[in-house]
Amino acid sequence: MKNKYTIIEAAKKVLSLANDSMSVAEIYAQILEKSLYIFHAQDPISVLRGELRSHSIGIDFPTASSKKYFSYDESNRRFSLLGNDKSKFSEVDKDR
Repeated sequence: MKNKYTIIEAAKKVLSLANDSMSVAEIYAQILEKSLYIFHAQDPISVLRGELRSHSIGIDFPTASSKKYFSYDESNRRFSLLGNDKSKFSEVDKDR
């Protein structure tokens, strides 16, 4: 079975539908529930966390992506979609 989305696109889709920020476990559960991505990893939550962190503003490390789609609240360990991406995400749906 082919994945509908990339991991990042799936996370963006889930967060665009959320009314609040979400933990990695909550994002993961919604990705599975909506069948947006099939993880083929021993520790899929770690894979998802790594992808989210790589694309979050304020989290910079040598291999982090220059494209930032998420913000991360370290105090409660929750991610949210950057404001302007909520409206842009509908463009991704049109292509699917």
